[in-house]
Amino acid sequence: MPDADLARKLKRSVGSVRSQRVLQGLAYRHRRFRPWTREEEQILGAQTDREAARILGRGISGVRARRLSLGISSPTPPAPPWTRDEEKLLGTDVDEVVAQRLGRGLAAVRARRSGLGIPKRNLKFRPWTGAEERLLGTAADGEIARRLNRSWNAVQLHRRRLGIPDATPKRRRWTAQEEKLLGTMPDYVLAKRLGVSQVSVQVRRVKLGRLKPEPRHRRWTAEDDAFLGTIPDEEVPKRTGHPLSSVRARRAGLIPPAAAVPIPRKRIHGSGKSPTTKLPRGWAAVSAQSKADARC
Repeated sequence: MPDADLARKLKRSVGSVRSQRVLQGLAYRHRRFRPWTREEEQILGAQTDREAARILGRGISGVRARRLSLGISSPTPPAPPWTRDEEKLLGTDVDEVVAQRLGRGLAAVRARRSGLGIPKRNLKFRPWTGAEERLLGTAADGEIARRLNRSWNAVQLHRRRLGIPDATPKRRRWTAQEEKLLGTMPDYVLAKRLGVSQVSVQVRRVKLGRLKPEPRHRRWTAEDDAFLGTIPDEEVPKRTGHPLSSVRARRAGLIPPAAAVPIPRKRIHGSGKSPTTKLPRGWAAVSAQSKADARC
């Protein structure tokens, strides 16, 4: 018997009983384990596992494990032949429901249905009728889906398969006047004017073979170059529209520091001092040279 039952019977501790059992080399006796007898093993294979478990008072998993360990095959009673009425039920509902109605296994129902070429019934799929298809394209897909009690994806997919255009397309068609504007100005400017995305303008322009418009930063002209070195760099962007970084790079590449014209400083009224505004690079040397020339 289990150690706990023996300890209770002998009025000893479970640890003491376990230690004595181990010293004597005795195996542990589990309460739920019951050795198989020769008479019980003879029932295995003669009855189904469920029936044998009921007769022997054992679990089905234990009966099945013992039968497999002894190499005994499972008894499979011959299935009753299929009748015409049973075959008519195949495909009318999902296989699980048909198997439950007929009292047959799910695998048997599937095999019989597949053998007869009957398609599987899917409760989520409903065949389209002619009246439903005539509604496609007459309104938005969402509205048609609500009327027909179908999903929006199902309505859109079936409409596209039939080649029916969308009643409310999200993308408006390009007009001839809009296409004439492609390439005449930067894509971002035209997109803002037409109220569409810049990508849409770019894709349409490339599709029509129009060249890329002039970049955002326009080219330097002679009039723009005339401002360089004559006024502070910070004032040039206001008159030419070029960014300050472009102005400084353009001036450094065209005008050497010695050739730049010094810009007179503004005097602060009442102080007699000039503001401590930092002159552009190279202008301080030009200013010092101009003062020296004036002294001479």
